[in-house]
Amino acid sequence: MAGDPQVEEVRARTDILEVVGNYVRLRRSGKSFQGLCPFHNEKSPSFYVNPDLKTFRCFGCGKFGDVFTFLQEIEHITFVEALERLAERVGVRLVKRSPEAKGEADAMRAALDAAQAFFREQLLRSQSAQEFVRARGIPDGLAERFGLGFAPGFGDALATTLQKQGHRLADAAKAGLVDQGPDGGYYDKFRGRLMFPVFDPQGRIIAFGGRVLGVGEPKYLNSPDTPLFSKRNVLYAFHLAKSNIAERGFALIVEGYLDVIACHGAGLEYAVAGLGTAFGEEHASLLKRWTEKLVVMFDADEAGRKAALRAAQIAVAAGLRTRIARLPDGEDPDSLLKKQGTGALSAVVARASTPTDFELDLLEARHDLSSSEGAAEFVAAAVRVLAAIPSQVERDRYIERVARHLPSFLTDRVRAERLVHQEVAALARGKAVVRTETRPSALRTRSAVEKAQRGLLRAACDPEWRGLGWPALRPEQFPSPEYREIVHALLAAYPDMPPQGSAAEVLASVSPAETQRALHDILITDSEPLGEQILKDYLQCLTVALQKASRRRLQADISDATTKTDAVWQEYCRLLGEQSRGD
Repeated sequence: MAGDPQVEEVRARTDILEVVGNYVRLRRSGKSFQGLCPFHNEKSPSFYVNPDLKTFRCFGCGKFGDVFTFLQEIEHITFVEALERLAERVGVRLVKRSPEAKGEADAMRAALDAAQAFFREQLLRSQSAQEFVRARGIPDGLAERFGLGFAPGFGDALATTLQKQGHRLADAAKAGLVDQGPDGGYYDKFRGRLMFPVFDPQGRIIAFGGRVLGVGEPKYLNSPDTPLFSKRNVLYAFHLAKSNIAERGFALIVEGYLDVIACHGAGLEYAVAGLGTAFGEEHASLLKRWTEKLVVMFDADEAGRKAALRAAQIAVAAGLRTRIARLPDGEDPDSLLKKQGTGALSAVVARASTPTDFELDLLEARHDLSSSEGAAEFVAAAVRVLAAIPSQVERDRYIERVARHLPSFLTDRVRAERLVHQEVAALARGKAVVRTETRPSALRTRSAVEKAQRGLLRAACDPEWRGLGWPALRPEQFPSPEYREIVHALLAAYPDMPPQGSAAEVLASVSPAETQRALHDILITDSEPLGEQILKDYLQCLTVALQKASRRRLQADISDATTKTDAVWQEYCRLLGEQSRGD
C-alpha cells in the first residue's frame, strides 16, 4: 500500500524511534540507533533503526522493514491493523472499517477491555473482595493503578454481560475469558477470584490472572496462551516498570502478582514477575533490552531457592549481570514488607549476592561443617559448583572460601584448586562450547565501478541530488545484475516521472522485499558525499566500464572465426578508440 496518501501521511508523522523504543532500548550509533533485536535472542546488538529512512534492520536474523512492518511482526497483526493503530497514535483520520470487517485481534481486545471494566465494577460491589485487598495492605490508589478487579462466583456473569454489550462469545473464548460447554453454551473461566489484568509493554490488556479469596485449587489461575498473549514472552507489570528499570539500571524479578504490587507500593517500582511459568530465555531477552543487570528475589523456601538459581543461570547465559537477593527463611517480599517495612525489603535487595555466593551459602547451610564428614560433603558439592564457572579468574575468587573448610587451609588451597581443575577438565570432556556472534558485516573494499553504481542509486533517492541521479537510472548503464534489479524496481515504482517524496517514501515504494532490503542497505551503509562533479565522475566510470566489457565481448567474437566479419571488426576498433580517449 506504499504510495497511498493516507499511508504516507501516517508514515511521515510517525516517529519510528518512539514506536520501536516501546519494545527495544535504543542507543545512538552514528546516524542510526542500535539495540538488541526483539525478534531473536542475542547478546551483542545487531538491530538498527534509521530515523531518516524510517526503517529497522537486524543484521543477525535478517528482519527488515518500516514502522508498519515492525508493528506487524512484533504484535502479530495485519498491515491494516498496524495502519489503524499508528494513525490513531498520530492523529490521522482514516476511512473506518465496518464492524464486520474488524480483525480478530480487535474483537479480542474489545472483549478484554469490557471484561476489565466488568471486573473493576464487581470489586467495588464485593465487600469480601475489598476486605481481602485491604488485608493485603493494598491502598485504593495502588489497587486502581494495577487495575485490580473481582470475578463473581456464579457461572456466566461475565459471559452474559459481554453478550448484552454485543461482543461475540466466540471472540471472548479466543481471548481466554470464557469456555464453551458440551451443550454449546459459554461459562466464565474466572469465578470467585481477585483479578489481576495483564498488560503488554504498551499498556494494553492482553490477559488476566485470578487468585481465589479463600481456600481452593488452583490458588492462581492464569489466562491460556492466545493470539494476543504468550506467558513465555510477558512479565507482569513490565509496562509500569520498564522506565524505572532503565532509570535505576537494573530489574527486580519476584514470584507473583502480590509480590510485585507490594514492591511497587514500597517504592521498588522496577519489580516484575512471571505469569505462571518459570523464568525463561524470552523473559531474559525482554529485560536485556532495558538493562544489563537483574536481581532475583524469590520466596525463601526450597522451591523458591531452586527457582532463583535456575532463573539466574538463564539470565547469566543471556548476558545479564545477575544477583540473587536472599530473603529471611519462610518469607516472601509481601510478608517481609508487612512485618518489617520498606527499609528491610530494600536492604535485602541491596545485599543481593552473586549466584555462586548464593549457592555456596545454601550448601553451607545444608551441611554440618563442624564435622569432617559434613565438610567433605560440602567441598565435593562446592567443587561442582565452581567447576561450572567458565572463567578461571572468577573461579579463583571462590577457591579460598571452599578451601577454608578443609583441615589445613595453608596446604589445602592447593588441594581445592586441584579438585576444581579436575572437575573442569571432566566437564570439558563431556561437552563442547561453540560461540557465535552476530554483528553487522564489515564493509568490504569496493571497486570504483561498484561505488559508482551505489552512488547513483543513492542520488536517485536523495531529494537534493535526484535531479542529477534519476536521469542516470537506465538499466543498461549498470554493469552489475544486482544493481540493475534495483534500477528496474525504482523505474517500476515511478514509471511516469521521478518521485517527489523523501528517501523513506521512495524506499517504501520499492518491491520485492529483497530488492527493497538491498537498496536500504546501500542508503544506510554508504557515507561518501554526493555532488555534481562526483555524480559526473560516477557516470564516466560506468561508461568506461561498459566500453571495456563490450570490448572484451567483441574480442571473444573476433577470436571465433565464424564471427570474424567486417562489422564486428569495425565496432571493435571504434570502442578501442573511445576507450583510449577515455583512459
